[in-house]
Amino acid sequence: NITQKLTPTCTKCITVEAEGVVKSNINFKWQESSSSILVTGLRFISGSVGPREITFSYKNYTERVIVKLTAGVPSQLQLVSGPEQPLQLINGHGIPTPFLVQLCDKWGNPSPDQRVVVELKSSPSTIKVSTSVISQPVDAEGKASFSVYCVTGKKGCYQLDFKGSFNNKPIPGPSVNLTVIPDPNKPVRLQVDYDTSAGFFAGDTFPVFSVTVVSDQGSPITTLNPANLSMLIWEGASSTPPQTAIELKCSKPIENEKKDSYHFREKMISERVGTYTIQFSLRVDQTKVLLSSQITINVVANLPVKLGPLLQPATPVVSNSPDISSRTLVEDMTLEIMDKFDNPAGPELRGKVVVCIVCPDGDRSRCLPLLEGKTSSFQINLEEGRAHIPRLVIMKNSPGENGSRYILVFKPEGLNLPTTLVPFGLLFHFYNDAENQRRMSELSRKRDELKNSIEKYDAMCSTFHKLRQGLTTQLQDITKKETTLRIELRKNNVEIACPLPSSDIDKLIRDKTTEAATIEKVPRRKCSIRNRFGGPDVLGMVGHLALILDDAAARVISWHLGGDMDCVITRTTEAARKIYRDTRGGQQVMALDSIYVPSGESSLPHIRNRHTLFNSTGNPIFARDLLIYPREHQSCDLVFKNFLGNTILMDDLNSATNYRRALVENGIHCPTILTLEGDRVSARGKFGGAQNKAPPIEKLRVFEAPLPKSYNTLKEQIDLLDKYKTIRLKMEQVEKDHNECIMEENSHERLQRRQKVEEMKKEFEEIERQLSSVRTGKRGPENTGEPSGMQTKRPRQNSRSSLNKY
Repeated sequence: NITQKLTPTCTKCITVEAEGVVKSNINFKWQESSSSILVTGLRFISGSVGPREITFSYKNYTERVIVKLTAGVPSQLQLVSGPEQPLQLINGHGIPTPFLVQLCDKWGNPSPDQRVVVELKSSPSTIKVSTSVISQPVDAEGKASFSVYCVTGKKGCYQLDFKGSFNNKPIPGPSVNLTVIPDPNKPVRLQVDYDTSAGFFAGDTFPVFSVTVVSDQGSPITTLNPANLSMLIWEGASSTPPQTAIELKCSKPIENEKKDSYHFREKMISERVGTYTIQFSLRVDQTKVLLSSQITINVVANLPVKLGPLLQPATPVVSNSPDISSRTLVEDMTLEIMDKFDNPAGPELRGKVVVCIVCPDGDRSRCLPLLEGKTSSFQINLEEGRAHIPRLVIMKNSPGENGSRYILVFKPEGLNLPTTLVPFGLLFHFYNDAENQRRMSELSRKRDELKNSIEKYDAMCSTFHKLRQGLTTQLQDITKKETTLRIELRKNNVEIACPLPSSDIDKLIRDKTTEAATIEKVPRRKCSIRNRFGGPDVLGMVGHLALILDDAAARVISWHLGGDMDCVITRTTEAARKIYRDTRGGQQVMALDSIYVPSGESSLPHIRNRHTLFNSTGNPIFARDLLIYPREHQSCDLVFKNFLGNTILMDDLNSATNYRRALVENGIHCPTILTLEGDRVSARGKFGGAQNKAPPIEKLRVFEAPLPKSYNTLKEQIDLLDKYKTIRLKMEQVEKDHNECIMEENSHERLQRRQKVEEMKKEFEEIERQLSSVRTGKRGPENTGEPSGMQTKRPRQNSRSSLNKY
């Protein structure tokens, strides 16, 4: 029952006790109306949240009250979990373990105030961090999780800062230091080396281009597929390669050549002079292409070999009539010194061009026409490799045989060249009267047109024939490869009786891939050590270099090598030193070039000269013989011979101690013995105790278990099927092209064109007959009309020999 015995003076006698309570702020106020004392100002400054007991005392009376203490005002962020630190990250990679931060009051008590927003920032700003979210409010437990998908930046040290805000007031949070190290497997630049002093002459070969794929680490990458590297060439200049760019592939490696580069040898330079651009490209993946710096070259003319016209003139037909137009041989013609590809090749040459008239080879010597001025030859100047002839005519009433052919020869002289240039010869026809000249000129013009059309058709037929022949050869070769691959697949238990379409091969690959993926998903022992180092000079971490099939053996060997499992093995001491410097001495390393292991294979100690000294139990075996090396077998064997030496693995401790005793009795040194039960007998004979007993496998960083043999068989089958699919796709395309080529050759349009060309050849032969009859003094038909109406009197096969004369 409530009494009213308290008085105002009692306020001085009441005390309050509780863990973490601030007594200086407690006030006691007398309540007159109820004769009670009001206690205010209770505040706790420390301690955990949860139930808290408060004791009120007055003289001999006490009363206890339990209150539920909650978190105070949010005032800090704490990192609850995250990746192992110090944090090192390869450029362009993510952080597999998310960061989990907790909102707390200033005493470290978790605060669930969801009004607080947490933000992740990086510093300095030169680093780019890709995260799931940039900022987010805390959840109902006061936590916020941040996953970092990718970190991109130059080599160096950076910070990830977690900061919160509450009612526009900042809440401090933790900072995580991270070191970005270059990715030795990420191509970032193509370095091109070649002889910069070399000239680029039309039709010659380029100097050797050596392309080095430089990694983010600055080291060359040599494990790329050479098919992904291309040399692009195009005429002119543009910031990006045009669609018309010529693509060339790198050459096969040869001896005594740099192995850290890809080489482009014996690539042909364009036959046309001008400015060209060269750029090398590397297809990194389906979407990314890495381009080198552009190389601008100037293709110049090759050695001068001939004199030729800028435009090929038509075959002249002249007569000795008074009309100058009937006597004109050439008009407004420019001759130029050229290389064998018709490029201007003598801009610095000066000399003379001697012009004269001669008989064609094989023709008997006869009366030659004379040039204007009654001269048989004359000279014109050759300046800057060119000579211009405004007009060249024969004299009035010039001598010459009616209907004969002559050659107007332009011969360059006085050029001071090591070799003689081929002169330019222009065939022309000579007649005594203008009417005959007009008629023969028309026939010559018609003959030239027919000759050009027939030659174009023959060239097209020759190209078409080469194309069909090439496709036939390709089809034969690829059929042989397809058959060989089917035989190889049959040896690997993949039966393909006849060539399959690519769609069926895709289904086979999908089925095999699904089967392999199912095996991969089966739980098996994994190595929990994260490898953060790579590159051509890094072999890997010890825990990743080997696999062990048996769980018991994996447990005891992994425990025995526990201090070495995360050691990084490099090929060179320089690479080991670099990792040591980059990690500020935090990473243990070992270089292959600093390991010495005696050569040769040793036998178990109880075997001498292939004879056993005593009967052993417990199945002794060298521990290193249970290791499976997925790659770099020779290097890994050297590493584990160094770490394990002659350590022996046996079934149990009794067998191990008995084995050791027998060796000692025979005066033989006994190495360390491990047992499948997890025991270790040191080389000094010590065993027992926690330090010589392996803990449960769940508490260890262990070697990974290999995938079953069926998985390796599936992967081999998939690789072969991928190759077979590539062959079949190419085979289908070649078959399609070959069939289209045959259909085109037998098409109605092609037959019509062939028939038309046959008619053109007959017409050409008839015109040749008429021109020949004039040359030999015979008269042709009285009414020649158009040549197309003439009938040939020569066998068809002679048309080819007639063409060859020109």
